[in-house]
Amino acid sequence: MRTILKNISNENFLFMLAYAFDLNWDYLKEGAGKSKKEDLSYYELLVFVLVKWTEELLRHGLYKNYLEKQEETKRLRGRLLFEPMIKNGRIGSDSLFCKYDDLSYDIIENKIILSTLEYCLSTLNNGQESYASDRKSNIEDLKLQVWELIRILSSEVTNCQNVEGLFAKLVYHRMNHRYRPILIICRIIYDVAELNRIEHTDFVNIPEDKMNIIFERFLRTYLAEKLIPTGYTVGSEKVGKDKWLQESIRVGTDVAPGMSPDIVIRKEGIPVFVIDAKCYTTPVAVSRFDSSEKAHNSNLNQIGMYTEHYDCNGLLIYPEAGTAIFQMWNPKKHTGEVFKRKIGLATIKANTSLAEFKDEMNSLLSNKVLQNLIIRG
Repeated sequence: MRTILKNISNENFLFMLAYAFDLNWDYLKEGAGKSKKEDLSYYELLVFVLVKWTEELLRHGLYKNYLEKQEETKRLRGRLLFEPMIKNGRIGSDSLFCKYDDLSYDIIENKIILSTLEYCLSTLNNGQESYASDRKSNIEDLKLQVWELIRILSSEVTNCQNVEGLFAKLVYHRMNHRYRPILIICRIIYDVAELNRIEHTDFVNIPEDKMNIIFERFLRTYLAEKLIPTGYTVGSEKVGKDKWLQESIRVGTDVAPGMSPDIVIRKEGIPVFVIDAKCYTTPVAVSRFDSSEKAHNSNLNQIGMYTEHYDCNGLLIYPEAGTAIFQMWNPKKHTGEVFKRKIGLATIKANTSLAEFKDEMNSLLSNKVLQNLIIRG
C-alpha cells in the first residue's frame, strides 16, 4: 500500500476536503482550531471530517425513509398476511401477521455512517504506543467523539457487518443527495481500513489512489468555481471503449479499457482543455540511467492519449512540497513532425499555510501560458 508523504499541510488537506465534498469550511476550521491537528495523519483527519459532518447532520436531523416490515401484532396494520397465520396456527386467534411500511432511521445511508464510525474506532487504536503525547491526546479526543456518535446513532440505527453490501445497494436520489459527499468519504475510510486489516499494518494512512480521488475532486470543484462564470463547463467524463478504440483484431478475452479523464473543460460544448490530477509522493521519478529527475512516463502517455482523443491541450497537475514546476511540450512523431496539441506538467506547492496555498491555486489559473492554452483550445 503506497501512501503519500506530507506533500500537503494538514490545514490545506482539510480545506481540500471541505472544497471537494461541499462541506462547511468555517465549521471545520473552528473544530480543528480547538486542538492541534498538524500532528495527525491524513487518515485521522478524514475521520475528524466524518465526525464533524455527522455532528452537523444530527443537529439538522437524520434522513428517514419507509422500510417494509413484517410482524405479529394485535391490530391490523398495512396488509394482512394469511400464509404465516396458517403456518403458525393463528387463524381464529387475536394475533395478526401484517406487512406494512414504517418510517425509520434504520436505512442504508445511516447504516453506512454508523458502520464506518465503528471501523474508525477500531483503526484509531493502531500504533499509538509510538506516538508523541500531543498526538496521543488528539487521537483520544477523536475516539471519544467517535464513540459518542456511535452511542447516539445506535439508538436508532443497527450496525451492519457487510458494509460492502450496503455500498452496493446505495442509490442516490433527490431526498438523500446531501449525504452523497460524506458517503464518498465513508467509502474511502472503509476501503483504507479494510486494506489495513488485510495487510495487518499498524499504521493507517491513505494510499495514493484514494488521495488522487480527493485531490481530483478538489481541483475540479475549484476550477468549476473559477471558470463556469466565464462561460466554460468543467466536469469529469467517462468514455466507453467503443468511443475511443476501434477493434481491429481480437483473440481471446476483450481487455479494452474505457477512458476516464479527471477534468475536461469545454466551451460551448467543445473540449478546450483536459487535466489529469495526480497525488504522488513526487511528481518526478529518478532515472535509473543517469539519476536525473524525469516526469513519470506513464502519466505523460496517459495525458497524451487524452489530448489526442479530445483534440485539445492537456496538463498533469500534482500537489508538491518542493520547487514549483510548470512545463509544456509539443510531442513529436518519429519523423520529427510536431504534434498539434501540447501536453504539460504543473505542480502546486501544498505544504504551506492556507493563504499561500490559495495564492498558489490562483497563480496557476492566472498563468498567462495556461490561460492562452485554455482559451485557444
